[in-house]
Amino acid sequence: MAISFPADLGWISDLIIPSSCTMDLQRNEETSGVGSGQFWSAELAEPLWTAQVGIPRFLTHAEGRAFDAKMRRLGTNRTLLFADPMYKGLDQSGVVISSFSTDRTAITLSGLAPGTDILAGHRLSVVYGGHIWFAEFDEDVTADDSGVAGPVAVYPFPPMILAAGAVVELAKPYLKMMLVDAAASAALPGNRVGEKTLTLRQKP
Repeated sequence: MAISFPADLGWISDLIIPSSCTMDLQRNEETSGVGSGQFWSAELAEPLWTAQVGIPRFLTHAEGRAFDAKMRRLGTNRTLLFADPMYKGLDQSGVVISSFSTDRTAITLSGLAPGTDILAGHRLSVVYGGHIWFAEFDEDVTADDSGVAGPVAVYPFPPMILAAGAVVELAKPYLKMMLVDAAASAALPGNRVGEKTLTLRQKP
């Protein structure tokens, strides 16, 4: 069967049992200042998520070769869908964005189970027009008896094109990423391969 891109979650993400996973934002900002101590900062482009995934050495030789083959096929110009394999999301479905704050820095959710606690650091993703918005909540909020929570601050901010009614993924948020670096597996005695690090960057 032909491989299509972005590769789905089952191609790589669901197969990874990591020793570590670090996700962070790469900001694209410029700062300047003058002798009086005043500083100005401007965001030149939207921030991009990065991920560093530690692949442990308990992979077998065959598993290591299979993983390497997929990474070589991916290259740096193709994309894959990636979900942090160490993140446990909220077991909620049927959740939508019901509204945005005027400044587009906060959202209100509906369709939650009453009493659901959303905590700072919880993540969400929304698919729209061939793109994926991936963000995290910046404050705590609890869904009311109607299953509505918010407004609650999020970052990165929702794209202007995103409209109310968009379906939100809370259980297994994912995003589209591209490969930055993945060293080949080193075969070790005992049918095992050496630990390696997979580096990914968000593809807008």
